[in-house]
Amino acid sequence: MSDRPSVVSVWKAQVVAGAGAMLSCMLVAMFLVSGHPFVALLFVPFVLVSLLLLLVYGPIRADGEGIWMDGSLEAVGMAWADVKQVRFGRFQLVLEGENKRLVLPKPCFWTGGAAPQVRDYLLVLARDYCTPPPPSRTADLVLSRNVVRVAPPTLR
Repeated sequence: MSDRPSVVSVWKAQVVAGAGAMLSCMLVAMFLVSGHPFVALLFVPFVLVSLLLLLVYGPIRADGEGIWMDGSLEAVGMAWADVKQVRFGRFQLVLEGENKRLVLPKPCFWTGGAAPQVRDYLLVLARDYCTPPPPSRTADLVLSRNVVRVAPPTLR
């Protein structure tokens, strides 16, 4: 990676999260109007998760020091030296370190000129430098944990 930050857009993931929020809200409203409030309550978690993803996802930036995401709630990131495992879920990419975890949208949702460069760097990191993750289907069921709040572009 170069010292100049590479910027990757995640507008596709934001569109999917927004569509999920809108569809879930419509289902809640439909069941409320039809007189089934308890069924409507079953869809409230889908609304909340979709809105959370919409707020958390933002442009991804990567440079020679590390990778970070500028979400609406906060910017979180991780230094490359801290990454011990890279897990690819169905919809999320999880970078794990010692008591740290950074969750990003999967590279299929990335767009922009720098997306292939950052994706290729992550693949090389996962293949050559990180320990292989144990087989698991939980990469889509985790949230970021203990990652530093960063003031881009520094990860210190």
